[in-house]
Amino acid sequence: MAKFLSVRKKKNLSIELHPRASDAYHFFHSQPFIFDKANLGIDALEAIQHGQIFSVIHPSTEKCFLFSGFEILGFSISQFDIKQHIIIVHENLTDTEIEFTAWAGVIRTILSSIQESQLESFRKSFNESAPDFIIEKLFSSKKVTQKHLAECTSLSISGLKKQKKADVPELPEFVQNNVQSDIFEKLINEKNRN
Repeated sequence: MAKFLSVRKKKNLSIELHPRASDAYHFFHSQPFIFDKANLGIDALEAIQHGQIFSVIHPSTEKCFLFSGFEILGFSISQFDIKQHIIIVHENLTDTEIEFTAWAGVIRTILSSIQESQLESFRKSFNESAPDFIIEKLFSSKKVTQKHLAECTSLSISGLKKQKKADVPELPEFVQNNVQSDIFEKLINEKNRN
């Protein structure tokens, strides 16, 4: 069962990312986007969120946990003002249902906007990031193979292999800013530059 969160209940409520939605959140926000969020500007990014429905669980009177709705360019959990948005509280969801809902929203958005040139990169990072049960449920296999991806898209297996083998040019700066690297990757990149 789900219900809208009232304005009164939003007043003193803090919001955090649900731990079971964390991997989906970070996966989504590490993808390269076509549009540069810095050049779009804060007003456009806020306008994009208008009318978006955010899903939470509300286990205590002072805190709720977001698990869906964050799959929007420019969304940041640290900048999110719960009082300004439509919030639906879900009850009696298992951790598995929460995790699946988070990943389903991410994949729904990515599949409708991914560039053909990024398919192999998406396939690889999705296989590495998503839990096995998510991949199985969304793609009916343990891993998304090049063969399966080719069947679902207009690109051939050889085209995906070319993407894998191609020397990847340095990404434009605005794309680099969207990609969140862990500290280890940053250290390796810095060492390679020297």
